[in-house]
Amino acid sequence: QNPILRGINDHEDLLAELLNKLSAAGVTPYYFFINRPVAGNASFVLPLERVYRLVEKAKAKTSGLGKRVRLVMSHATGKIEILAIEGGKAYLKYHQSKTGNYGKFMILNCPKGATWFDDLLDSEVPSHHPSNHSFADVD
Repeated sequence: QNPILRGINDHEDLLAELLNKLSAAGVTPYYFFINRPVAGNASFVLPLERVYRLVEKAKAKTSGLGKRVRLVMSHATGKIEILAIEGGKAYLKYHQSKTGNYGKFMILNCPKGATWFDDLLDSEVPSHHPSNHSFADVD
């Protein structure tokens, strides 16, 4: 588990090498994290779409266990997996939820430069239950 940080590990070849070495050592890579927006880390933050593309390119350069890594954000409402970012939309799923949204699938607008879940909610901070957006139950 590690964050993707601007200027540190934001290169597809480096991420692919990490995935391959972990897999070769018998370690199943599990999470790549979006950098949480906290004081002092603005210089390390990357747009969500860029991180998504980096991770997908890295996964394309690996095989087996390395392809299982998930790109996630640890948000106040839970752990949110980024499934895809395409055509100005973010396709997300709650991987863990503090608000009963486990497994909920979301399709949200993803403006250029968005770096965090709250940026996808038209700058509105969710009331820990973003029920005014597109959800589908996953059974």
